[in-house]
Amino acid sequence: QEYLWSVSRAPGSEIIVRSPSLEQSNVLAPWLTGQLVRAFAISPEGSKIAMLAQGSNRTRVLVSAVIRNQSGTPIELAEPLEVAGELSNPSSVSWIDQITIATVNTSNGSTSALLSTIGGTSRQLPALPGTRRIVAAGTSSQLYLLTETGELFSYRGSAWTPLRQSIRALALVN
Repeated sequence: QEYLWSVSRAPGSEIIVRSPSLEQSNVLAPWLTGQLVRAFAISPEGSKIAMLAQGSNRTRVLVSAVIRNQSGTPIELAEPLEVAGELSNPSSVSWIDQITIATVNTSNGSTSALLSTIGGTSRQLPALPGTRRIVAAGTSSQLYLLTETGELFSYRGSAWTPLRQSIRALALVN
């Protein structure tokens, strides 16, 4: 909905949104107190946020509703729901569609991707060594992976297909 969201990685940082007219406001999320936001993604329609919130003993994958005022400005995040609880070290999160998120997890030297339907099932995908980021473009058929060495891959059928090299950043705009 054309708002720019930002948050510092420092524990207890404020979530800030900027409107298309560049007005800035804070989004309340008292349940985030004492946690560090490692990554976040806004759902395609703008009604939910998925985030990786690091507490004292582990990083959780949380999904929360975005509460907006009458003019559409985000003002608060509702109490979250934890999804993908089986992940031990999630590092990237992206929305596949309105109810499915993709996360990257690294555990014991192995990297994997997990597609989780909110309130439903999860499906594990292979990931490549050195996976830095996973991003979806609105469907599971448009899933992209960026490695630490700058290689960009697309998920086709059941495997990652190389697309480009020397990529530094990856973002998809709806």
